[in-house]
Amino acid sequence: MPPQQKAVGTNSDRYMRAFASSLAACSGQAQAYGKCLSDRLPEVEKGCCQREFQSLKQCFVKEFKARRKG
Repeated sequence: MPPQQKAVGTNSDRYMRAFASSLAACSGQAQAYGKCLSDRLPEVEKGCCQREFQSLKQCFVKEFKARRKG
């Protein structure tokens, strides 16, 4: 029996393309979150960069919703 081949355009493929596009669209927020964490190394604590994380999360949610519709 031949091995099954993955269909082109699977959900995981679409998800990864949407993630890459969203990361590019949210690069400013991602950079701010990364800088916040980096500035606190090596003593990063949960919630220390909550404002930056929420900004990045909101951007991702907005971008994912836009890409699902389009």
